[in-house]
Amino acid sequence: MRLEHFKNPEKNDLRETREYFPTDELKTLFEKHHIDYVTGDSVFKQVLNVPEVAFYRDLLYILTMTTQMVNYAEGIGAGNEE
Repeated sequence: MRLEHFKNPEKNDLRETREYFPTDELKTLFEKHHIDYVTGDSVFKQVLNVPEVAFYRDLLYILTMTTQMVNYAEGIGAGNEE
């Protein structure tokens, strides 16, 4: 879990924070596009066969959020730089 900060257009673009679970988001995205990630078949090939640009935008966002979690957990960006 990580915290996601965003502007809420329903509240006059006020900044809000919510819990974000990248694993759940990735599972939801794959299920929405019928990508079988459970059986061990080639997920890579299945991802390449998705024609919608929105899928790749969402996938990149999830991966970005995950990378930020890893960097924060290791102390990068957590105020621990030397």
